[in-house]
Amino acid sequence: MLTNYFERQETARSGDREAVRARHGIRPDERLIVYTGSFVALQALDLLLEAAPRVLAAVPSARFLLVGGSEPEIAELRALADRLGIADRVLLERARPQAQIPGYLAAADVLVSPRVQGINPPGKLLSYLASGRPVVATDTLVHNQLLTADCAILTRPDAAGLAEGLVLALTDTALTAKLAEGSERALARLCCQSVRDAAYEEIAAAVRAAGALRRKDPAHLVSSQHSPNHRH
Repeated sequence: MLTNYFERQETARSGDREAVRARHGIRPDERLIVYTGSFVALQALDLLLEAAPRVLAAVPSARFLLVGGSEPEIAELRALADRLGIADRVLLERARPQAQIPGYLAAADVLVSPRVQGINPPGKLLSYLASGRPVVATDTLVHNQLLTADCAILTRPDAAGLAEGLVLALTDTALTAKLAEGSERALARLCCQSVRDAAYEEIAAAVRAAGALRRKDPAHLVSSQHSPNHRH
């Protein structure tokens, strides 16, 4: 597996956490669950909102902040939050400049990614891990190619499973401390430049070996051209 290019250049500045929480009226005693990214249907934010009532029943001080939508997308999710009776616990914000995202990650007590479809892991998972916050994600291919139980809480891809993982992240301090340590190990494994260079060299060596084999033994090309099944 290729390692990923990721450098911790964009970090939250001193005071960013407090500024984001103050801007959204998050009290010090409230526990903030943050999602960052697009609001397209693929992200399964409806699943996250459907999990929210279960989370709030167990942790009444929890609030949800979802960042990255357009006005129509926000309106649709706001309507769902209204139907679920959780509108007062859910904050929806438009897409922000990338430079501001570290502040939102720092403001979180828990970071979440509820996707259940797709195969390409989102790059934000690396930023999530680097934030030092516990990460909760559905245990699906889009996540478990990068995340393991050593660095994240991986849940069943349904509302009940996601809620269970979020409650665990909000209440189990021993587990979240272990996850923070695991995140550092995961980043070292996934983003190490020397490991990445070695992976590319392995690919290049395989390509060179295949090319040398073709040059050394072109007979298979001749035989294939004169085989009974070959058509001119």
